[in-house]
Amino acid sequence: MRPIEPWILGLDIGTDSLGWAVFSCEEKGPPTAKELLGGGVRLFDSGRDAKDHTSRQAERGAFRRARRQTRTWPWRRDRLIALFQAAGLTPPAAETRQIALALRREAVSRPLAPDALWAALLHLAHHRGFRSNRIDKRERAAAKALAKAKPAKATAKATAPAKEADDEAGFWEGAEAALRQRMAASGAPTVGALLADDLDRGQPVRMRYNQSDRDGVVAPTRALIAEELAEIVARQSSAYPGLDWPAVTRLVLDQRPLRSKGAGPCAFLPGEDRALRALPTVQDFIIRQTLANLRLPSTSADEPRPLTDEEHAKALALLSTARFVEWPALRRALGLKRGVKFTAETERNGAKQAARGTAGNLTEAILAPLIPGWSGWDLDRKDRVFSDLWAARQDRSALLALIGDPRGPTRVTEDETAEAVADAIQIVLPTGRASLSAKAARAIAQAMAPGIGYDEAVTLALGLHHSHRPRQERLARLPYYAAALPDVGLDGDPVGPPPAEDDGAAAEAYYGRIGNISVHIALNETRKIVNALLHRHGPILRLVMVETTRELKAGADERKRMIAEQAERERENAEIDVELRKSDRWMANARERRQRVRLARRQNNLCPYTSTPIGHADLLGDAYDIDHVIPLARGGRDSLDNMVLCQSDANKTKGDKTPWEAFHDKPGWIAQRDDFLARLDPQTAKALAWRFADDAGERVARKSAEDEDQGFLPRQLTDTGYIARVALRYLSLVTNEPNAVVATNGRLTGLLRLAWDITPGPAPRDLLPTPRDALRDDTAARRFLDGLTPPPLAKAVEGAVQARLAALGRSRVADAGLADALGLTLASLGGGGKNRADHRHHFIDAAMIAVTTRGLINQINQASGAGRILDLRKWPRTNFEPPYPTFRAEVMKQWDHIHPSIRPAHRDGGSLHAATVFGVRNRPDARVLVQRKPVEKLFLDANAKPLPADKIAEIIDGFASPRMAKRFKALLARYQAAHPEVPPALAALAVARDPAFGPRGMTANTVIAGRSDGDGEDAGLITPFRANPKAAVRTMGNAVYEVWEIQVKGRPRWTHRVLTRFDRTQPAPPPPPENARLVMRLRRGDLVYWPLESGDRLFLVKKMAVDGRLALWPARLATGKATALYAQLSCPNINLNGDQGYCVQSAEGIRKEKIRTTSCTALGRLRLSKKAT
Repeated sequence: MRPIEPWILGLDIGTDSLGWAVFSCEEKGPPTAKELLGGGVRLFDSGRDAKDHTSRQAERGAFRRARRQTRTWPWRRDRLIALFQAAGLTPPAAETRQIALALRREAVSRPLAPDALWAALLHLAHHRGFRSNRIDKRERAAAKALAKAKPAKATAKATAPAKEADDEAGFWEGAEAALRQRMAASGAPTVGALLADDLDRGQPVRMRYNQSDRDGVVAPTRALIAEELAEIVARQSSAYPGLDWPAVTRLVLDQRPLRSKGAGPCAFLPGEDRALRALPTVQDFIIRQTLANLRLPSTSADEPRPLTDEEHAKALALLSTARFVEWPALRRALGLKRGVKFTAETERNGAKQAARGTAGNLTEAILAPLIPGWSGWDLDRKDRVFSDLWAARQDRSALLALIGDPRGPTRVTEDETAEAVADAIQIVLPTGRASLSAKAARAIAQAMAPGIGYDEAVTLALGLHHSHRPRQERLARLPYYAAALPDVGLDGDPVGPPPAEDDGAAAEAYYGRIGNISVHIALNETRKIVNALLHRHGPILRLVMVETTRELKAGADERKRMIAEQAERERENAEIDVELRKSDRWMANARERRQRVRLARRQNNLCPYTSTPIGHADLLGDAYDIDHVIPLARGGRDSLDNMVLCQSDANKTKGDKTPWEAFHDKPGWIAQRDDFLARLDPQTAKALAWRFADDAGERVARKSAEDEDQGFLPRQLTDTGYIARVALRYLSLVTNEPNAVVATNGRLTGLLRLAWDITPGPAPRDLLPTPRDALRDDTAARRFLDGLTPPPLAKAVEGAVQARLAALGRSRVADAGLADALGLTLASLGGGGKNRADHRHHFIDAAMIAVTTRGLINQINQASGAGRILDLRKWPRTNFEPPYPTFRAEVMKQWDHIHPSIRPAHRDGGSLHAATVFGVRNRPDARVLVQRKPVEKLFLDANAKPLPADKIAEIIDGFASPRMAKRFKALLARYQAAHPEVPPALAALAVARDPAFGPRGMTANTVIAGRSDGDGEDAGLITPFRANPKAAVRTMGNAVYEVWEIQVKGRPRWTHRVLTRFDRTQPAPPPPPENARLVMRLRRGDLVYWPLESGDRLFLVKKMAVDGRLALWPARLATGKATALYAQLSCPNINLNGDQGYCVQSAEGIRKEKIRTTSCTALGRLRLSKKAT
């Protein structure tokens, strides 16, 4: 057994992967890697939808709310029955729904019989109008009341929210106003009476969401129902005094408020609970923190200045009484000039509301106009009153009683005002919590002042560092992260004894979790890997180097934006490459050639130093250089904002000077500079203008001095993001030394990989050797594609090239041909750098991260000859030594032996069946499923674009009624003969509007949606559905693929049984075959071993079909369309069917291919099952 020795851990944490590498090190002195002990990759689901990147929890929440609504209606009905029975009234056995509206109309004018009263109240309880838990008209009414209470000129814009009303609130307010207008015009006393009159006239009384005319929308709100119920109670209470009318009112109108989240401990005072964000003290703290961060441009070249004492006082007075203040209103209040802008106006690139202004005191703005004397109270009294009201928010009746109590804290006398205060407490004010307790927030707020920010105020008020957390004692294993870091857990419910360490669901419910689901899963998987490594390598963990990806920290909107930017960049790259190929200009370095073209376009094809035109013929030649406007050696950034394309001679003249220092004494240069900058787009001009100014050298020197004071290492090494800080605190629980966890920013990972030639395996594009003429001539490209073998490889390459050619056509790239598409397909495979199609690249990154120590960065910095900044273009990569002599060989050997460990997904949870209910019809050839679809969805695609002609013919043939299909084809042929210029899809829509199909034409039609015995792809069928033999639903996924061995004529034969999630949840699942032996049981994501002659032998189950087919995918390779071609090139002899995976046709095929199950430990060790005989 190997003796326990100190070790270093490198972690590369992504959204759905975790790479790790372990190196041994010395027990004393700086921890430096000396031998690779192991490495691997852990794969897991990110918890987000693959298409829109939203958290699946949001979708589950929507279904949960729908189920809750389905349950609450019977509950409300049963409660109403109990109230009637308590009053000695017997509800009728049958509901009289047909006359319910008429009874509601009569209930406000005369006493009703018991059965009629029951029908009216039951109808009200079922159709009780819209009221959102998040949007309410009284929210804006409170803002208007505040606006009236203040001088209009000073606060007209300050009190207006950035968005006047969202779409949903505007829709319902408009619909309510329209109904009130109709009630006034017709004389109907209530909305029920109005709808009863409409029903008598044959007009629709049901809600139509897609109705564009808001005035005609029948959309009663809860306010209209409340008014009607009040009229009914006033008229019927004397006839039925025994009925508990207040309880009936609560049953019909009350709505459950949003659940408050668990408090959690304060970030600085663990014994105190985190305060509510709406607490007046916290609102005051937020305002003061905002003002402490505000900066204004200085008159000199210095950094922006903070607010003065007078400006701070004026801004505080304005924000303390406003819900939201736009920047122009704040400038006017401070007496600033129109052109002066706060730095926050240009730095905030997020939400539009954040860019337009800053939040004020929401609690003050809403409650001050409603509660008498609120504005004159001190913060302590406001906190006490608010806390009393918040404690009663779960029970509206108790809350209203507290608000209206003459001896209570608010002493509100008017019922309408009391309702508004209750709405504010229950609905309008935010339910979230701050990271601080009220005690800490009050102390820090008192310490903040002009020029004293949050970080200094924490030290002055509490004697602590704003980001310091005291180191806890070392633990033998990592616990659940929220148990170790209580301040990061949200929505926890710590009631009862703590759960067991291995009970993840119970720990999450007890301690809470981080809001970002991807981070939550990644931290849990990190815990599993680190604990397994501690068990294997021992407790002497001296150093942990961790890197978190940018995608891990992003939410759904940010991910969508990043994907859109990446797609746009890829489209632009393709356009640039095609343009260069057509003009016979080329440069092997893809990044530099594209960068040159982009810079030339950005500069309007002008040299910034000489103003001479940039010749297209010499664009990629030695006549032009990419220059850093502020040289890297003097502190310039290595980014596009600091780059220009210039003439080589001008670049040599400039050297390590700024443009002003090099050219300002040249006659006419200043005018040329101004003209050059004036031609640029505003954003580019702003980025380059100060770099061309006369004080650019001084500004850079001053900034570089500040950076030097902060230290070179932190800039190159440290990631200060929130997720990185959480990972640092979490992992430090198992290290032996303080400050032994470093969250790197990953800047050097790729450069170190390139310097030490850590590129295992052949380069992706080398898997498809292509002659040069095939990249320039379409005929040669066609000849090359026709000669590819074996057939699976040829089919995959042909498909990828044709898809790329179609994409070029959609992007309107001029003169793009087959050779261009082939070249771009090869370029998409990548070169010899990071191969993202192979999961094992995460281990390579982790190995580079583990050795990116302070000493290594200092060594690189000294070798590059840069004093204050690392010049990545100068440091000598060719003779730069790795951490130890055998480093590269060990990493390459470990890479070859890695099998990714996959987080199992063996739960049967999930949707049991789809929401669509299909019809089942008998046809001569088979029983089919049918579904009714609008004609727009039949003949137009998801983007409302016409479908092609062959698709239209296929859809018409799929009509459930053969007679309807024949009739529609005849009318379509007649229409196309008269209008040949109309596309087939639009012609089909025109035919569908023919009056021959009815007064409004054919609005929808029933089409065949599949066979009743299942489509064999990925779902079974539940039929009959709810005891209806003519209804069926599809299951939402298969849970288990079972292989059973049976005897056929004395010989063993394998057969399959696929159990859906629906089957697995039934009390009695389908029985197995008789006299059969279970051979294996597979789930999606399980690993199998396939003894192929060459290539990968470890595959994962990608898909299972009810007809027995099983789709397999190489376990080491990433799935998806982007990596499908590389996967096929890696496995040329088996057909991977694009990104669908290799299809084993049946369980008998599994036996013939000698496929057997296997499993993989968390650290990547395989455990093969015994061969099945």
